[in-house]
Amino acid sequence: MGKFQNDAAAICEAVTCPSMRFVATKFEQQQSGLMLHRSRQLLVCQRTMLSNAIRGHMAELGIISAKGRNGTAELFKIIANEQDDRIPAAARFSLDVLARQYAAVRAEIVAIEKRIHAWHRSSEESRRLEEIPGVGPIDVIRDRVAAGCRSSRDLKTANTQSPTRIAIAHCGQHDRPRGVGVGLLC
Repeated sequence: MGKFQNDAAAICEAVTCPSMRFVATKFEQQQSGLMLHRSRQLLVCQRTMLSNAIRGHMAELGIISAKGRNGTAELFKIIANEQDDRIPAAARFSLDVLARQYAAVRAEIVAIEKRIHAWHRSSEESRRLEEIPGVGPIDVIRDRVAAGCRSSRDLKTANTQSPTRIAIAHCGQHDRPRGVGVGLLC
């Protein structure tokens, strides 16, 4: 019982402290939107990791491709081509597993983005916020919900202090500047 009394006393002391800041309560719809964004963010990071792994393994075999999704697509064609003898059978098996995983993650990202866009179309507030230059449906969820914005003015302020920096650090990209139109950076 003493432990709970100590906790209660600490809570009472914290509440009476004038410099104490409180976090706004998120509504169910806000929390759901944030879950969509965070799930998408996780999958985007996983897709990037899979792409980098495939690119690295192929480079070890002497097969190099262009950067970006087009280069990754070239690698998938090489992996799928059983006639290409540059890839040993054991390596092809492993690369094929990674390629299938990449395709599955990509499909899940597309499914989440469809939900985000459906939510966006159904929300008048979201459509109004999208009128801000450089803000799209995914930005509205990320910035407005995560920062607890209630208006477009709040969103403009949140864009300068958004959780994107946290996402950048989480994905291993440090101190990348936030500019207009920059979406998920993973």
